[in-house]
Amino acid sequence: MPEKTDSADVPGGQAQALAGGRDVPAEWWRLFESEPLDALVRQALTDSPVVAQMQAKLVRAQQDYEAEAAPRASRRSTRG
Repeated sequence: MPEKTDSADVPGGQAQALAGGRDVPAEWWRLFESEPLDALVRQALTDSPVVAQMQAKLVRAQQDYEAEAAPRASRRSTRG
């Protein structure tokens, strides 16, 4: 990986240093400290059908787990 990007002849076009070997935070956009960007990303996540589908899958998985765990717990309590 190169140490820095190329520069461009535009405002804000300075070369940027790249930091290798570091993790990108899950909420990477917060690093920019930009309320408009934060609001945009939050809205995109809220409106995302993929996120909604994953949340629904998590709810179903939790319900399935609880439904399977209840009979096991009941069997243990009757053995005691």
